[in-house]
Amino acid sequence: MTDDPTPDRAVTRAKRDSVFRTAQVAVPGMPGALTCRVRNISETGTCVDHKGELEQGMLVQIAIGKDEPVAGRVMWAASTLAGIAFAGPKGVPDAPPADPLTPTAGWLAERPDAYRR
Repeated sequence: MTDDPTPDRAVTRAKRDSVFRTAQVAVPGMPGALTCRVRNISETGTCVDHKGELEQGMLVQIAIGKDEPVAGRVMWAASTLAGIAFAGPKGVPDAPPADPLTPTAGWLAERPDAYRR
């Protein structure tokens, strides 16, 4: 038995979804926003690529895709990756629809559906 107050990491780690999105990360005192690739996202945070601009402890505003910006804190940073925790529960952004658009005009609209009988 240990006196470690830190709960088991597997219990506290939120489920991550791999995504291919861009994010705008605004850092107070830095001109403009950084454009970063989002590698994965969960309800509590995200992992982004960067070019060394982000440092542990920085407070940021992050806008993923077309979502509104939310406050966050850089929890860890390596030379090209950084983990950003959201200030509150954000939820995973909606993915684009998986269903293809149904054609309404032209020869493709008149073609019978191969999966219908």
